[in-house]
Amino acid sequence: MSLLPHRGRERPTVLRRIGALLAGAVAASLLTAAPARADEPPQPVPLTSVVADADRVYALAADHSAVYERQGDAAAWNRIGGSAKDIYVGGAGLFATAHRRLKLFRYDGTPEAWTEVGGPGAAFAFGADRVYGITPDGTAVNEWSPDNRTWTKIGDRATSIYVGGAGLFATNPDTGKLFRYDGTPNQWTEVGGPGAAFAVGADRVYGITPDGTAVNEWSADNRTWTRIGGAAKAIYVGGAGLFATNPDSGKLFRYDGTPEAWTEVGGPGAAFAVGDRAVYGLVPDGSGVNRWSGDGTGWTALGAPVKAAAEPPPTQPTPADSTAPPAPDPTGPPTPEESASAEEEVPPTDANAQGADSAPEVAKNEMSVTADGDLYVLAPDHDSVWKQEDGTTWTRIGGPAETVHAGRAGVFTLNPETAKVYKYGDKPDVWTEIGEASADVEVTGEHVYRLAADHSAVFEWTGKGTDWKKIGGPAQSLYAGSAGLFATRLDTGKVYRYDGKPDRWSQIGDAGADFAVSDDHFYGLAADHSAVFEWTGKGTSWKKIGGPAQSLYAGGAGLFATSPTDGHVFRYDGKDKPWKHVGSPGTTFVVSDDHLYGLSTDHNAVFEHDDETWRYQGSPAHALQELREEDVLRRERGEDFVREYREAKLLVDMDLVGWLKQNGGEILLDVLGVKDIEKCFTDGDVVSCLSTAANFSSVITAFWKAHKLVEAVKDIGKKLPEYRSRAERAQTVLLQARALLDKNTKDLADNRKEDPPRREDCRKGSVERVPPKPRDTAHGNRATGVDICLDAAYLAANKGSDVTKEIRPPGYYWAVKTTAHLGLTPSARVNNCHLLGNQLSGDGEDLANLVTCSRPANAPVRDDEGFNNDMKTLETQVRDAIVDDKQVVRYQVTPIYEGARTVPKTIKLEAVGFYPDGRPGGILIERDLPNKVFSRIDGTDGRWYNLGQWTYHGVPVPTGDTK
Repeated sequence: MSLLPHRGRERPTVLRRIGALLAGAVAASLLTAAPARADEPPQPVPLTSVVADADRVYALAADHSAVYERQGDAAAWNRIGGSAKDIYVGGAGLFATAHRRLKLFRYDGTPEAWTEVGGPGAAFAFGADRVYGITPDGTAVNEWSPDNRTWTKIGDRATSIYVGGAGLFATNPDTGKLFRYDGTPNQWTEVGGPGAAFAVGADRVYGITPDGTAVNEWSADNRTWTRIGGAAKAIYVGGAGLFATNPDSGKLFRYDGTPEAWTEVGGPGAAFAVGDRAVYGLVPDGSGVNRWSGDGTGWTALGAPVKAAAEPPPTQPTPADSTAPPAPDPTGPPTPEESASAEEEVPPTDANAQGADSAPEVAKNEMSVTADGDLYVLAPDHDSVWKQEDGTTWTRIGGPAETVHAGRAGVFTLNPETAKVYKYGDKPDVWTEIGEASADVEVTGEHVYRLAADHSAVFEWTGKGTDWKKIGGPAQSLYAGSAGLFATRLDTGKVYRYDGKPDRWSQIGDAGADFAVSDDHFYGLAADHSAVFEWTGKGTSWKKIGGPAQSLYAGGAGLFATSPTDGHVFRYDGKDKPWKHVGSPGTTFVVSDDHLYGLSTDHNAVFEHDDETWRYQGSPAHALQELREEDVLRRERGEDFVREYREAKLLVDMDLVGWLKQNGGEILLDVLGVKDIEKCFTDGDVVSCLSTAANFSSVITAFWKAHKLVEAVKDIGKKLPEYRSRAERAQTVLLQARALLDKNTKDLADNRKEDPPRREDCRKGSVERVPPKPRDTAHGNRATGVDICLDAAYLAANKGSDVTKEIRPPGYYWAVKTTAHLGLTPSARVNNCHLLGNQLSGDGEDLANLVTCSRPANAPVRDDEGFNNDMKTLETQVRDAIVDDKQVVRYQVTPIYEGARTVPKTIKLEAVGFYPDGRPGGILIERDLPNKVFSRIDGTDGRWYNLGQWTYHGVPVPTGDTK
């Protein structure tokens, strides 16, 4: 099956920041938002976009964590899918792109059931029975049909595509001109010049002129363009008609069918969707969807989805049994999990990688481990395959790969371009093609299985060349382990076990959201993620062993499950307390016979877990960065300098104990200890100092030890001058290398395809104080944000000030009462927060610069309540970039409010640095800091409460002039 090409994915360049990763490895640094208390209604889900088809409307959560559906006049919204980047609808169905990998999925009609239909694309368009996509690099237009489920190239380079009853249209990337597809691959006809936007109706095409001053109409009959309206910002077309938004007011107008005749039908909206019979609008703040009545300016409020109560981890099953996998054995419910220790080291979390209320998107098969612990990981950009050699050392063994799979039979990958199967030849970059295009590969022991690219058959490798034998028919997914090979049916999702002979499979269960295979057991997750089950090994008998979960992972070291709400990982022990919390969220996990391995959410670190602790294992990202740095140094100074650079890093990283052991000084450590030796190393006469210390040592009780000690003192005394000289040279080499790397470093933002930050000198030639943005007088005079250009001269001329007890922002005293109600000490949990920090010249008495915020969002706190990168920490990074690194920084801080509330739910902080001397790069911070406090008032292990999403007796609070 030919899919849209997978290449073209770009990720920011990884910087060496191992220390930061380890410092961030705290289990509870990213807890999920808590639902409203028992007397509060569920909170609405903020939305970002809507699409409509027939009598159904679909919406995407603002944090991209879920897709929702509402049918006709139904009273409720239903969640039908998880994390998504964008959603689309057409005659071929509802589609969504995955939030991280951007692959295209089609909704199967059952909640949470989606089928992958293609790779990433620069743009998509959805017709009556076809899907069209532009390849990520913009070099081709492809067409997909639900009948044959393949992609076919039908056109060359394009920037945008549009489809409707009048046909398929695309714009040329060089001229912007509009072309129509003639129905034969690579046959297109020019129909118009450039436009700011286009929309395709049943038999017409509409376009906004490049300057936005007019709306024009094109007809296939006369093939001419006619002006039909004035200035417009956006146009929408569907069965309900043609609509446009006014560029000044944002109001929505409907075209009456006569040029220049338009009727106002509604006010501004964040987004609009035109279906066959209805028009839907997303209210400006994303808090709800409205439907146009079809007459005048009347709209019906459809509301928004509501946040479900926070799901418990797998240790707390819901009261009702789930409907998938098969009928559970009614065993007693597991007891709650043990709380995580604040001191344990776990895979670090990125406080901004996910929405605050969702688990990270799962990316299985980016990492693989054999039963014996041989670990393989893909680079973050999938451009290389890496093997862990020992400890934190990684070796590049291959080029681009879509997935990696390992077992006793070897290491295998799927090629990102062709999806063909390749086997590693035990030497870097030696790979052999062994299989045709495949949708999946599973390796267990000496067995290798693959699923045909079109999911039509399951094959087992014979171990010889490209020879595979067919062992099964159509399948959706494969799961393999010591307990056997399992597959889910393509049509029903039911799960089957391979009986060992071709085409001999036995049904053992119904559809599930995920499955995992260990040494002896097979586990399933209910289709609605509500419970975890274990197959008994007999027929279709399963027993329930846990509650809600997001994903399952299993191997010799046991069964592990991630929480559906925050991604934290739990281990199943099968004892009195069957589930134990073992770590924070990760991109994916793999299990060997002895360990669990986790890949951090930013793909930059691998961690290994035993029964008690997590240990940092480095990562391909850091190894890849070191190779890139050496390439730069090699180009600038040659191979000899690279060799010296490597030696300098090893020398500088070596501590005194390591150097002494390496140079025969172990006896000095035994007799004198590190502290006395360190004192002597700072003395002018090291040999004399060490000899004196040895003579006074009470440890020496035998002549042979005294003799060895004297020899060691002499030997170390001879080697020390050379060591000092080498150490000084090493420092010089590292400083030279860093200067070269800083000069040649690729900007972090270079790979940003969407909304790349603008590196520019934002200074205006004045150091006069810049005020914050005006306060929002319509909503309790709440602060709206700061947008300022900072450099060392500005900070020197404008000093900041502390907050005072006399001046408090809106909602401050409400927050004091609310946190007290939660059993907290308000003075320790509620802050009067600068938007522009004190150390960055922020005024602590200007209400336009102040918001009510939680202590965890504002500054580091003790125990489990801090977030990675609170405001104070980030402000310090910005100040250091300005004062120490001489950068000019465009700094923006925006409080995000939900509805009319005056306390923000999130504080958005952005900083983009610029080097006036022309060096590339600079500080780059983009963080959303949730305004939450942590409380154990409900008697459990505790949960988070967002001060900006509070509802009291059905009414949002605080609002208006509430103090």
